[in-house]
Amino acid sequence: MLEELLHQVQIPKSNSKVYNEECVLTFQKVYDEGGIYIDFKKWFGFSEKFVHLNYTLTGQRIYLHLIKTKKIINNNNNNNKIETEPPKKRPTVLGIGVEGGFDDAISQPEYETKASIYVLPEQKAFDLTSDPSSSSSSSSDHSHSIPKLILDAAHAIIQATSHIKIQEVQSWQDGGPSQSLIASELKQLDNQIKIPRYGWRCCQCDKTENLWLNLTDGSINCGRRNWDGTGGNGHAQLHYEKTGYPIAVKLGTITPQGTADVWSYAEDDAVIDPLLEQHLNHFGIKLNETNKTEKTTAELQLELNLSLKFDDSRVTESGKSLIPIYGPGYTGIHNLGNTCYMASILQTLFSIPEFQTRYFSNFENFAKAAIENAPENLIFQIAKLAHGLLSGEKSNAPINFDDITNVATHNGIEPRMFKQLIAQNHSEFSSFRQQDALEYLQFLLTRIERAERAVDSGANDPTTIFSFTFQERFQCSQSSRVRYLTRKDNVLSIPIDLDAATNKQQVEIYEQQLKQLANDKEALSQLKIVRPEIPFRACLQSFIGQESISNFYSSAIHANTTAFKTTRILKFPQYLIVSLRRYYIADDWTPKKLNVFIDVPDVIDLEFLKAKGLQPDEQLLVDEPIPIPTQTQTQTQTPTPTSTNQITPQDESIITQIIEMGFSRNAAIRAIKTVGQDCANATEWIFQHIEDADINDPLPVPSNNNENKKDDNVKIDESAVEMLLSMGFLRPQVVKALKETNGDVQRATDWIFNHIDDLGDLNEDDKTTGKLEEQKQEQNQQQDQKQQEQRQQEQNQQADDNQSTRYKLFAFVTHIGSSIFSGHYVCHINKEGQWCLFNDAKVAISQDPPKEMGYLYFFKRLDF
Repeated sequence: MLEELLHQVQIPKSNSKVYNEECVLTFQKVYDEGGIYIDFKKWFGFSEKFVHLNYTLTGQRIYLHLIKTKKIINNNNNNNKIETEPPKKRPTVLGIGVEGGFDDAISQPEYETKASIYVLPEQKAFDLTSDPSSSSSSSSDHSHSIPKLILDAAHAIIQATSHIKIQEVQSWQDGGPSQSLIASELKQLDNQIKIPRYGWRCCQCDKTENLWLNLTDGSINCGRRNWDGTGGNGHAQLHYEKTGYPIAVKLGTITPQGTADVWSYAEDDAVIDPLLEQHLNHFGIKLNETNKTEKTTAELQLELNLSLKFDDSRVTESGKSLIPIYGPGYTGIHNLGNTCYMASILQTLFSIPEFQTRYFSNFENFAKAAIENAPENLIFQIAKLAHGLLSGEKSNAPINFDDITNVATHNGIEPRMFKQLIAQNHSEFSSFRQQDALEYLQFLLTRIERAERAVDSGANDPTTIFSFTFQERFQCSQSSRVRYLTRKDNVLSIPIDLDAATNKQQVEIYEQQLKQLANDKEALSQLKIVRPEIPFRACLQSFIGQESISNFYSSAIHANTTAFKTTRILKFPQYLIVSLRRYYIADDWTPKKLNVFIDVPDVIDLEFLKAKGLQPDEQLLVDEPIPIPTQTQTQTQTPTPTSTNQITPQDESIITQIIEMGFSRNAAIRAIKTVGQDCANATEWIFQHIEDADINDPLPVPSNNNENKKDDNVKIDESAVEMLLSMGFLRPQVVKALKETNGDVQRATDWIFNHIDDLGDLNEDDKTTGKLEEQKQEQNQQQDQKQQEQRQQEQNQQADDNQSTRYKLFAFVTHIGSSIFSGHYVCHINKEGQWCLFNDAKVAISQDPPKEMGYLYFFKRLDF
């Protein structure tokens, strides 16, 4: 039987992708009851249910059946028990899957592996782990010898490292510094400086720790400031910027073996200095006399990962008697390494019926379609995730007290395939560093939208439930005319108005007490924290407040001026995501978090946010091209796909958004002229070209091979006419010049001066023509005005006056910690009328949900 199946057997190579630990279609693991069945041809693992599906769809008959169970040991009482965990070791390397990494620090039980060859449809098993001559159950067949090809393939599959683990190691492992490219040519000043063995101090401040010795001039400066405000004042970096001396070594990290923390500012990375001993000798430092007294940068990072503790009991509800809850929809997600942000977002999204219907209800159809490429099929991996969270297969209550530990081990899912695939090629989300939950949410929604669009043009895309439309109103400060623009978004980001705190007096008293007790640590520990308490509506009111926009081009006055901008919602979403801007950059450039309470009601009415549209007493600004300042440029480094350097008011709205992110106006213009009117794509384009030398330069003047060819049908821009009239030319002269030069103001000016004698003899027909042109321009403006008003009325009709603006809170995500770069995320979700806490793999009924401490809030519109 086995000989006839050899054509379905392949031996995996060292670089082959082998999935030998988990079913590619479910979260069934090799450690679970029943194990997994591995396809001998493509090395995909399947659960017992789906191995039959794979056979039906592909005809693959032969599999390697693997089951791993913890070893049984005998204790002192000779009772069989599962092997106890060995003592934990402290990790020495920032990585997993490597010697000295985190998986070495976590107790790793030993497993017994049971392997057999499994053949369908006969369902015959050929045992690989027991003596074929021994007795066995009727389901195993040892009557046939197993061919060598199958044995070799089985051995290679068992010994192979799972492809998932390989990818994780690549993401986690800090491979260490590489050898510097410039250290061997480093020049050192002969300034007779000798460094003492101790007593170091920064030469620019009073710092005595985190000190770096510049290997060119021997100066000692403090290191960079950390994200939490600790560390140095950055004088070592400033010294490099001033002198150009590129390499420094951290004092206190030098060992007699010749290792040390070395940083190359020129290469902007940690490096190995092959001549470190020679460079140190230059300043009187002998390796055999050194002692390591400070932690290296890698050790500090490792210590941070080990020591992070979350003591905000209000958020995690620690100290309360939380009741665990099990079953469909109550499955936890194991933390894969700083992935709590991902777990909180995923739990929230898959509590929404539209996501459940799209992915969970259609799971088996997705599985059939992805049988050949499941690990690389994003739509299926989303469906697999939905099945894992909603089926209840990985959320089982303990049968008795002794079973609690076992259930805790096997409950919950580990979405490793999903994490790696969704964040593929993304430097941050593919890593295991802590991330901002809001950024991940928007990244995830974008990836899902693109994947859905590729499948069926997005007809079943569930992310559309979050989409809504802003209406922005700009009012010219001089003419009072208005312009309405719209833009789509999926998150309502609102500021926190500290001035609206309802307990200002108590906060002031608390802050005074903090100052008085600054030197009394014991008294400070007893002082009850008082946080500002701010109504949620006050934050919303702050969002819709009026803001001033400078350099706004007004077609009413044909010049830049100040405009007043207000924002409202034109079309409300089915589900509204609200982000509170709790994070900010302090004056010292360190990220901080506003530690405040926000009084968020269960039901909100956003009627006051509703856009009103064009009012009867308002006049629209005429929609006309806006001239962009240009300069003569010889380089043509950035070809633009458009044939004009003019932008529309719609462009101007997107440019404003990009400028608010901190980019220059010219960078924003280059982006939209390249990728079109899409803020997200334009921002992504800027990030990709941020190193371009001309990113902040004005666009080059568009080339025109036919610039001397006259176009009798050219439409004269009234702003160009006004500009030339302001120089003292007559209108007939201006109109004729612009027509002769296809509307180019600069060339028209030169043309007038070159033909001044001819223009002085303009006959009455020419003057009449000028008047006619003026009348025509006025008629065109009136026509444009009517068309714009008509478009505005049609736009206003898009907003259903009868749509509900009332929303009910059903979930919120909370962050614990002082910065988005560290800490922990949990989420609370209202399911079946009760609030539940989802804290990684732990799921429990919430006793007191901390709604006032949320970062992201999820509301459902009450008419849905």
